[in-house]
Amino acid sequence: FGGPAAHVALMAGVTVQLGRASIVDWPTAAIAVLATVAIQRGRVNPAWVILCAALLRAAPFLLHL
Repeated sequence: FGGPAAHVALMAGVTVQLGRASIVDWPTAAIAVLATVAIQRGRVNPAWVILCAALLRAAPFLLHL
């Protein structure tokens, strides 16, 4: 009975830990919020969201800004 609840709790805990470790500045936080909204509301394929987020975060470095 408690197996599925334990799995969900474990995934939630890991998600929080990964978020704390990876969201370190406001551009990353903005991308995380936009990605979450796009996946939840827009029914967008997560692969496209990951690709777009990577390009947004890498753009300043690629354009030497």
